[in-house]
Amino acid sequence: MPTYCDDSKENGNDSSSNQSTILLVDDDPMVIDMLECVIQAHGFQVVIATDGFEACRTFLAKPERFDLVVSDVQMPNMNGVEAYKIMVQVNPKLRSIFMSGYLSGIDVFQEIQHFKPEYISKPFSPSHLIGKICEVLAETD
Repeated sequence: MPTYCDDSKENGNDSSSNQSTILLVDDDPMVIDMLECVIQAHGFQVVIATDGFEACRTFLAKPERFDLVVSDVQMPNMNGVEAYKIMVQVNPKLRSIFMSGYLSGIDVFQEIQHFKPEYISKPFSPSHLIGKICEVLAETD
């Protein structure tokens, strides 16, 4: 299994040197468990939230901790886009990847285009998610 986005072993590094922390937000416990394992296996730190309210509380407690938000769009209480709108007010450079299995999620996604979030449709392969995470984290401002 690869250890990180690039061929870090070839560069003399290993995944333990990666300090990127991802806030993973989804209301489905099975999805959270699977994605947490996949993301951690690639050397990232993962913090879990089960809805938008919890994501905001977690983020606002220590916003400098997070490099990326990977969030479901449709969730009870507060959706992922609403939560991201709050988080990006604190950190305008916060990057995000939204996941959705519903086409209606795209309408909500249009509201925040000026923040340049990424979007992937469920279902997706773990390698597709890791590739997207690596792509987003590699982007420069």
